[in-house]
Amino acid sequence: MSSPHEFDNEEIQSGEPNTAPAGEGEFVVGPNDCMSSVAESHGFFWETLWKLPENEDLKRVRGEPNLLLAGDRVTICPLREGSMDCGTESLHRFRRKGVPARLRVRFEEDGEPRANDAFVVLVDGTSTAGTLDSDGLLDIPIPPTARQAELRIGDDEPIHIALGSMDPVDTWSGIQLRLNNLGFGAGDVTGKPNAKTRSAIGAFQAAHGLVVNRLADAATRSKLEEVHGV
Repeated sequence: MSSPHEFDNEEIQSGEPNTAPAGEGEFVVGPNDCMSSVAESHGFFWETLWKLPENEDLKRVRGEPNLLLAGDRVTICPLREGSMDCGTESLHRFRRKGVPARLRVRFEEDGEPRANDAFVVLVDGTSTAGTLDSDGLLDIPIPPTARQAELRIGDDEPIHIALGSMDPVDTWSGIQLRLNNLGFGAGDVTGKPNAKTRSAIGAFQAAHGLVVNRLADAATRSKLEEVHGV
């Protein structure tokens, strides 16, 4: 007989993630898509698509525009033409609002923020240097369609980040990604619960004063999202 905390890979307990794709639009979200990249590739600001009544179900389920799940569906409205009166024989400058997106990552060591550490970030061939803030936060503008970033903090080995690849916290892949990012060793991101996932959930629960039941219940997902930062 198995113990109450031994589960088959396919078994999902009550109150745990079992999320199907959301939305009913014609555009199908890919593995590294987010609302910023989808909107940019179709010539929109992300707010325009996110606030469409046709995307209300997607917005309600996901909550956060840059945490979409592969398979979600987005309605893309037709582009609307606009006009503006301008004087002739004059130079006019137009600035597009709402771009770029931002890369925000918080760094800690032994539970303490890496305050004011120097960083270098390489995105799409463009290098940006600076220092983390007093909370260990890196916050820089990036192109909405960027897919990969390379980060180097101080003299550490570079960190490679797949941009737009973070899944919602109410999916198994999103839980596994966050646990791995926080150092709890959930193993491969399979999108299904397994022994490593359960062990990592238990370790996370113990570290943050939660009931240690190794279940990805609502309280655990909420704390995981809070600690991870998104």
